[in-house]
Amino acid sequence: MFSLRYESMRWPKDDWFASAMQSQDARIQAIGVQVAHRLTTHWKGTLNSRWDLGRQRWLSAQAGLSWEDCCIHLQIGLTRQYNGEQVSGKKQFFDGFYIRLGLTGLGSVGIN
Repeated sequence: MFSLRYESMRWPKDDWFASAMQSQDARIQAIGVQVAHRLTTHWKGTLNSRWDLGRQRWLSAQAGLSWEDCCIHLQIGLTRQYNGEQVSGKKQFFDGFYIRLGLTGLGSVGIN
């Protein structure tokens, strides 16, 4: 699966991201790309990223693996998100590792 999307976002002035942008406009026009590929019956690999068209920089990137069975969905991966700029002009990023656990199939509880 491959998807490409265009996003136009505006943050309120009291938002942390808008305050990090300081004098810059809080409007961002970005393009997002998502790629997912089924590896086996239960495993799927995913890549997801967003690119700021106006300022020519990455906003976020994620790579991970997900496992799904009848009742459980487990996703593990790495993430990197843009977190503003320091006074010196150096870009700051938040790098992290995530684990998500979901329960699926609960929508049919109580239905015959």
